[in-house]
Amino acid sequence: MRAAAIRTLGHWAGKAKGLEATLISASRDDSALVRAEALKAAVEFKGIVSAEVIFEVSARPTDGELNAVLKYARKHINVDKVVKEAVSSGKELTPAAETYVLRNASV
Repeated sequence: MRAAAIRTLGHWAGKAKGLEATLISASRDDSALVRAEALKAAVEFKGIVSAEVIFEVSARPTDGELNAVLKYARKHINVDKVVKEAVSSGKELTPAAETYVLRNASV
């Protein structure tokens, strides 16, 4: 049920306010299915929120299917660009973002 709710959240991106906290929370969920749906929904959001979902999911255990969804999300979300913009504007990166950058990003 949580996964379906998060899937629906993606359909509401840009149409309703205040959904970002729920999306980030879903990216930290114990269920890999919920995290996968959070990644898919994140593609519909813009900026640091969408990248933060990738950071949070990457910081948790994955499996083959979740890795495929991570790859899909990375194709649609320019994580390096989002990180550069955040750093340039003086925003602090979350611990998950810092870990992701150290492991994966080319910045």
